[in-house]
Amino acid sequence: MKGPQAMNVIATTDTIMIDMASSQEQYKFIHLAVLEAHTVGSTNSSAAEFMSLYSALNRRSSVSPQTVFSEQTEILNSISQSPSEEKTGIARLAENSKKNRTEILPDNRHLMFLQMPFNERNDYINAVQVPGYRGKDNFVATQWPLEDTVVDFWRLVKDHDVQHIVLLEELSLKILPESGKTENFRGIDVYCKETEQNDTLVSYTVHFPEDTAEVVYMNTNTEEVQTRPQCQQYFYKLYSCLHEQFFQLYDLVKTYLKQKNHSKPN
Repeated sequence: MKGPQAMNVIATTDTIMIDMASSQEQYKFIHLAVLEAHTVGSTNSSAAEFMSLYSALNRRSSVSPQTVFSEQTEILNSISQSPSEEKTGIARLAENSKKNRTEILPDNRHLMFLQMPFNERNDYINAVQVPGYRGKDNFVATQWPLEDTVVDFWRLVKDHDVQHIVLLEELSLKILPESGKTENFRGIDVYCKETEQNDTLVSYTVHFPEDTAEVVYMNTNTEEVQTRPQCQQYFYKLYSCLHEQFFQLYDLVKTYLKQKNHSKPN
């Protein structure tokens, strides 16, 4: 669109936004929403259409050697903004900055804090709540721990009763015990009950030996089955070539949902 028509649209949009926005933050948000809609277009999909859309996005683009997924990821990155220094102020504090692996810092508004005092360590961890497709703040995203923050990673799991963990990369630092063994991570014992793997996933079942509380599950005969609380952890082997392996990632999601349906609801 060029010339007077474009000017009319911009002028009309500005008039509407002046009426809608009562602060600078709201005005910026509306501008970014318009930019996203113009750049990305509609990304809505019904559940019934999802698999066909998923297949289409996983195909090679007609204008580049990439998949459509990869193209859309680049577009989203191009219009995404990093939080300001003010909004990441907690992560930048002197006592917290040494716990950040990279320069990707969490927004203060979405931080997950550690709850139980532990060996004079503070409550900060580079982790945020993120929305899921079934509700708000269904998931937690965190960095691969540093040597000094492995204990905080397991504190996060304990404090927030995390039942499923997905590892999307594997750095050199060891954060899991071997199968059938217990390892102490600077004061927290973690026991690895069993390990299973296939071409895509390595699945670990872990729990904390000192936990004596029991979780009650009900079977179809309404008989009570008592078991120690445990956590299912998955390492996704193909993350490094994710742009070529989206269907395997979808299989990972299905595996997670299957395990979750057999667990006590949060």
